[in-house]
Amino acid sequence: MDAAEASFYSLQLTRRNIVLQIGSLRDSVNMAIKALEMDDRYKVLIADEDSWDEEYHAELIFELEMYRNMKYKELTSDERRELINIRDMGYERFNLNLKRVDNNVEIMRNQLMYAAYAQYTGIAKMQAAIILQQEAMDLQLKNLTVLKARYEIGSASRIEVENAELSYLKAEIDMRKQKRSMTSLLTGFNRLVGENLATDYQDFDRSQLKPPKRDEPVGAYLEKALENRSEIIMAAEELSLAQRQAELYETEITNFRTLDDRQDVYQAAAEAVITYDITVQDVEAEIKSAYKQLVALRGVTRYYESQIKTAQENCERTQVLLDMGMTTAVNVDQVKMSLAQAEMQLENNLIDIWQQRKKLEIISGIGPGGL
Repeated sequence: MDAAEASFYSLQLTRRNIVLQIGSLRDSVNMAIKALEMDDRYKVLIADEDSWDEEYHAELIFELEMYRNMKYKELTSDERRELINIRDMGYERFNLNLKRVDNNVEIMRNQLMYAAYAQYTGIAKMQAAIILQQEAMDLQLKNLTVLKARYEIGSASRIEVENAELSYLKAEIDMRKQKRSMTSLLTGFNRLVGENLATDYQDFDRSQLKPPKRDEPVGAYLEKALENRSEIIMAAEELSLAQRQAELYETEITNFRTLDDRQDVYQAAAEAVITYDITVQDVEAEIKSAYKQLVALRGVTRYYESQIKTAQENCERTQVLLDMGMTTAVNVDQVKMSLAQAEMQLENNLIDIWQQRKKLEIISGIGPGGL
């Protein structure tokens, strides 16, 4: 969280510095307006000078003389271009930079939010794994107790008992590892969301992780992304500015210092078109890929549901066999464990779907992409 806070502070500082530049920009725009008006006026006076009469045009003659006294020189095409850029697009460039910073702040929030989602789902999965592991350990302990009793009456070997004891000890070690992992996940999650590091979440409402049965079509996500993704919006704004700068050569400037000056601006506009097209293609590809992953997860759901159905049928059959004295309670417990494992796999799959939907919501909004 400290790193995130530092990044947020840096962005806010950048925004503040941009805002502070508004006064300087306003002065620059006003100076550009005055310089261009002055240059335009000088050109009009020079063009009309030969038609003036001293008696009727004394004010115009005096105005032109003022220009000459200050040794005024006409602006070059490059100078006019720069002044027109400042006059016509200074505020737009300012607003674009401000918008980019604001977008980055929102993107960072979304990035942290998705990180919290990911850690939240990791905790939910780890909780399920620990519960299942505890059930498995209870079953192993039950089996070990039965084996020891059988060993006492000579119907089980010492090696069987020792193997069962080793298996149980290994399960205890695995359980301690899982609990340490859970502690680490909780600490990371609490640090991310600004909670006390010792806060526990044993009462997570796991039903909240499950997404609705139906998903929006991929076209809906694509439409949102094209409208909201920051990099597309910024690329479109940059394209608009580049095209308008190129148009200045057609509308405001007719004399060029060099052909390269004109070519550079036209090339920048062409590159902006390419950048925009590539940006749109990249975002579309990302949305389609993420949606395919969602569809794949949905497909796996049906498989896990069938596994649960099979496990339930096995439980029913094994229970009937137990009632008939044709199997043991240990076998019944093992089949029940298989059912519990299948149910956990389905729940983890639903959690993955929930997280994938959250990802699609974020990458079809302002961003970030690449989650």
